[in-house]
Amino acid sequence: MIIQSWIDSLKLFAPKNFSLFLLVSLNTLIRSFKHVLQSTAFIFLASYLIVRIAIILIWGGSFPFQFVFGFLVPVFISWVMAVRPSVAQKTVLYYQSYWFSHGLYLLGALFPIMFYLAKATSIPFLNVVIASAMPPLCFGVFFYFDTSGGVSPFIISFWRGLKLFVYNLPASLILMTPIMSLIGLIYFLLPGYLGLFIGYLISLISVCLFMTIYVKKVHEQFTFYFKTKQKTVI
Repeated sequence: MIIQSWIDSLKLFAPKNFSLFLLVSLNTLIRSFKHVLQSTAFIFLASYLIVRIAIILIWGGSFPFQFVFGFLVPVFISWVMAVRPSVAQKTVLYYQSYWFSHGLYLLGALFPIMFYLAKATSIPFLNVVIASAMPPLCFGVFFYFDTSGGVSPFIISFWRGLKLFVYNLPASLILMTPIMSLIGLIYFLLPGYLGLFIGYLISLISVCLFMTIYVKKVHEQFTFYFKTKQKTVI
């Protein structure tokens, strides 16, 4: 089953399929930027307060690098809220609602990891970690936002995200390679915060690519990730 799934994932790169894939991803990117611009003030203010409070609680002060890197975590979560398909209008109320029902759980899981990496490693290494973890991380977060929230759905969602990544490993690796190479080149040419910022923007753009894969593969491989009740015919 997994070998056939790998073969099917490579069909994405057939010229006609890949053209459609890029167009859908580009449309998602443009639409998401419009949603974010409408709620920019709320997103950045909430992100600033969250990171500021977390640093005070953890270290009792402010560390510039940890603050800058930590600030990227809630921005990433808000960006996923903007990218994901939803019937709800993506106003400030939309972001507030999902932050309380889902965002705080994600923040509690991702924040300690990100702060540890920010404290223990260098920017180039962080670049590699972020880029390589992007597909399974995105898939897990996408699954989680399609639940009602909470601890148990959080664990199940990231397990499903890992499965989606494994079942579509060839396509994920092919997409990851140029993204990692581009971000690595940017950090080489522009070390420091500027390189981190530009690389992070590229990572956010790549979220749209993985969202397109997520929607397509969950539709095609639904039974891989969700149990379906079979009706007994008498």
